[in-house]
Amino acid sequence: LAGALEVDRTHRAYRFRDAALAANLYHDCPAATLDHARPRLGWQATLAQSAAIGPPPADTPLHYIACTQDRTIPPAQQDAMARHLPGVTRHTLACGHSPFFAAPARLATVLDRIAAGAPS
Repeated sequence: LAGALEVDRTHRAYRFRDAALAANLYHDCPAATLDHARPRLGWQATLAQSAAIGPPPADTPLHYIACTQDRTIPPAQQDAMARHLPGVTRHTLACGHSPFFAAPARLATVLDRIAAGAPS
């Protein structure tokens, strides 16, 4: 992501530079996606990248949907994040960072199965 991000002057937030949006977030999405998404994107807090969170409630099922063609969070990094979740059920989608645009029907199917308690 070298050069793709800009950091605010306080170093507490970042966002993708406009020129990097399509290649990193929407490379496999319908053509009109970028024009739709661009005005809705904002700064992302850097604290979310480093803040520790406590363990989830024991009775809460955990699921992780990994996007195998993600150019922003590589699959190996997604796997590392999921490994830190005890008892996580991992699902995969062959798409990039924005499955809600690139693969909405496939994402809905996975979410439906999760909601129904069906095995992955």
